[in-house]
Amino acid sequence: DRDVTGVQTCALPISAVSALLESTHDIAITYDVNWSALWAARFAHPLDDAESFRAADGLVVDIGRKVSSPDEIDGQYMGLMKLSARGWADIVEFVRALPPSVADTLDMTGLLRRLIEAGRSVAAVPYEGPWGEVDSEQDLILYEQAPGFAPLRAMLRGLAEQRP
Repeated sequence: DRDVTGVQTCALPISAVSALLESTHDIAITYDVNWSALWAARFAHPLDDAESFRAADGLVVDIGRKVSSPDEIDGQYMGLMKLSARGWADIVEFVRALPPSVADTLDMTGLLRRLIEAGRSVAAVPYEGPWGEVDSEQDLILYEQAPGFAPLRAMLRGLAEQRP
C-alpha cells in the first residue's frame, strides 16, 4: 500500500508555503489559480469534484459549494492554511459556538465558508506552480506517470531523497 496521506502533505512546494507566510492576515489560505488543468487530468467530469472558490480584493468571498459552471471558480483551495494566534483563537471560539451536530460534521471548506458568512476575513493567496492533491491511488499514479506532471515528480523525488 502507498502512504497517500504522507504524499499529500509533501506535495506542496516551499514557494507555496513562502507565499502564504507573507500574508499579514490572521487566517490565510493558498489557492491554485490554474486548477482546471489539474482537475481535468484527475477527473472525467471535473465539476463533479471541484468546489466554488471566489476571491475579491485578496479575500475569499465564496468557497466549498457544489458548482454547475467553471465560471463559479477562480481557483481551488490547496489545503494549506496559515493561522496567527488570534486567527486560531477566533476559529476555536467560532466552532465552540456551533451546535455539536454542526461542528462535528464540518470539513475545512465548510468551516471556511461559515467563517466568511459570519463576517470573518480569510485571505486568498494565489499560487500558480506545481502541486498535487492526492485523494486516491489513481491521483498518485497520474502524478507518477503522466508527462504533464514532470515538475511535480521532480519536486516529490527531491522531498523523498531528503527523508531519513
